[in-house]
Amino acid sequence: MKKIFILAIAVVFPVFLALNVAGDDNSKLEIKVLVDDEPARKLDMLLVDKKGYLAIDDVARIFNAELEPGKKPGEKVLDFSRGKVIFTDNSPYVIINWIRRRMNKSPLSIEGRTWVPLEGIISSAFVGVVGRTVTWNYSKKTLRVIKKSEKKEEIEEEIKKAVNITSVNIYPHKNYTRSVIRLSEDLTYKFTRVEDKKLFLRVQNGSVDTEAGTYTLDDDVIKGIRSIQDTDSALIELELGKNAGGHIVEKKTRPLRIVVDIKKKVKEEEEDKIKKTAKAKKRIRTIVIDPGHGGKDPGAIGPRGTKEKDVVLRIARQLARYLKKNLKCRVIMTRSSDIFIPLAQRTEIANQKKADLFISIHANASLRKNTRGFEIFFLSEKATDAEAQAVANKENEVIILERGIDRSDELYKILGEMAIYEFINDSSEACSFVSKAVSKSGRLINRGVKQAGFHVLRGAGMPSVLIECAFISNPTEEKRLKNSAFQSRIAKSIGEGIKEYKEWTERGN
Repeated sequence: MKKIFILAIAVVFPVFLALNVAGDDNSKLEIKVLVDDEPARKLDMLLVDKKGYLAIDDVARIFNAELEPGKKPGEKVLDFSRGKVIFTDNSPYVIINWIRRRMNKSPLSIEGRTWVPLEGIISSAFVGVVGRTVTWNYSKKTLRVIKKSEKKEEIEEEIKKAVNITSVNIYPHKNYTRSVIRLSEDLTYKFTRVEDKKLFLRVQNGSVDTEAGTYTLDDDVIKGIRSIQDTDSALIELELGKNAGGHIVEKKTRPLRIVVDIKKKVKEEEEDKIKKTAKAKKRIRTIVIDPGHGGKDPGAIGPRGTKEKDVVLRIARQLARYLKKNLKCRVIMTRSSDIFIPLAQRTEIANQKKADLFISIHANASLRKNTRGFEIFFLSEKATDAEAQAVANKENEVIILERGIDRSDELYKILGEMAIYEFINDSSEACSFVSKAVSKSGRLINRGVKQAGFHVLRGAGMPSVLIECAFISNPTEEKRLKNSAFQSRIAKSIGEGIKEYKEWTERGN
């Protein structure tokens, strides 16, 4: 009986696994394949969790390769005139001309047919074996296979037709290093930074020449760049050097391009000179805390009726107590009761008090009730992504309640530009310290550091940050925001980050 039961599991489990892989979340996308000057072909691309896969027998036909079973179970061998490529079902490792490489995804075996990840087909290593240039354009749903020409100009012209990220370049300067990603059409992007190691830029619907967009260079700010083609996007990965400092990411027009500036950290000998001349200037003596909303402006309202203006005031009070006790500095609140203050007057208070740091405290909200986590922002003309812009739009809505504030005034515009360009590096650093402190506490999901155009930060004559403590629209986080113990914990985490930022600033960066 036991043997029969084990046999049943052995038979049923692979069937269940195959059904699970080819479940309802997966679909097939008809794509066009262009090979040299041949007529266009159409074939199916399998989409699993929005990632693309091609049937290995289709790949063999596209590149005129022999498809053979390998020596080991699950192995499939593509035999080209220039070498062999070996894929293995459910393994991320691929062997290309006897060199073992790792892909981000594994080939899938569904109903006896092997599907290989698109990334494996358009990689520079695969291209080297097939002797052709391979590009993928998601917006046109087109896989293009270009014959290797002896004339470099012909190849470049063919690639330009197939990609919408036309070049990926790095330009080192004295105080910073700039990466420029040029576009042939307007594309959206998101970026994330992993501490001081890497910065990732994902371009939605982007198609890139991965070979031309991958290289290293002798620079201590950006050591190299890697371009990766995914099914529905292109990933540009910047490897940061030992002297990589703060960053600015923005999209520019005329021509269309995404510009990434990485500030260069000051060298030790220069740092000593700066410390002597700027030590007296770089002190954090006064901090202004701004509890968002208030009075006739309730801010966001949670499912149980909790008002943003109330919880952020309590968190701001806790933060003020922590900073006064642990930083030994003057702390000023823009409001200490339930009153309405126009956005421009909040930074005006900070300017009048000659503050060295401005902190605006808020609670986030989303139409998706399961969205949760902590976010921190610094001021920028361009938002990190659509979600960051939505947060800025929400916080800027209070303008309709204000009277007598002329935002077309030239002085207001000048102050706004100063807030962005003069203090952007220090603001970015303050965000990083606070974000790291919140991550260390382990109390919240950390959604990271972002940038957007918040009116409340415009006009601040000092580094400034805007903190979204949690999502009041999420029932669980709404309950936590009302809890005094949670208010104290989040205030302490923010305070610890500010303390580290203060120490960093007074060391002379």
